[in-house]
Amino acid sequence: MITIGQRVQLAIDDVGQGRFELALQHMAIAIDITAKRHYQSAKSSKSLYKRLLKEYSWLLELMAFGGINLEETKFGNFPIDGNPDPTFQDLIYHVIRCNLVHDEGIPENFEFTDTDTITLKKDHLIFPKKLIWGLLAVVVFCPCNADQRTADGYWLSIFDNRFVINDFWGQESVTTIVYEQRKPIRVAIICPPGHMV
Repeated sequence: MITIGQRVQLAIDDVGQGRFELALQHMAIAIDITAKRHYQSAKSSKSLYKRLLKEYSWLLELMAFGGINLEETKFGNFPIDGNPDPTFQDLIYHVIRCNLVHDEGIPENFEFTDTDTITLKKDHLIFPKKLIWGLLAVVVFCPCNADQRTADGYWLSIFDNRFVINDFWGQESVTTIVYEQRKPIRVAIICPPGHMV
């Protein structure tokens, strides 16, 4: 069985070799297992997955979204599965996780860019690629994963702070210190359904 630590390592390797969608797949599965462990559930579920992402939205904001309030942001420009006004958590679960695990991949209208910006168009979203580092950070720093390991030499950075993963598994408290030092102004994006050109 592939461990969470191995999934994190594979995701980092895949990003380094330009296989971004494969990296996202490893990340998506690692989040699934982390949610199950974090909430001490016998099985994984959609609600636990989204709950974990919401609980760690502050870390995702810090690492990938520069102060966009992911708890309150709505992406009405990108309706999914009968939901005209999805949240960030809905998008990560349904568009990334479900499409990578159960379908043929992420749809073409959901893209990633090397810039730090989010682009909203009608039925089209572009997120920064650095989102994957925030999602992997949720997995690495979540206390339930303190028993995990990668090979030596793997690390994550938050601003000028470089964390060797094997030294920081499960140590959420170190990221909260960085968050308090950098505490961004949080702004919600509300994109009502049907208001995009």
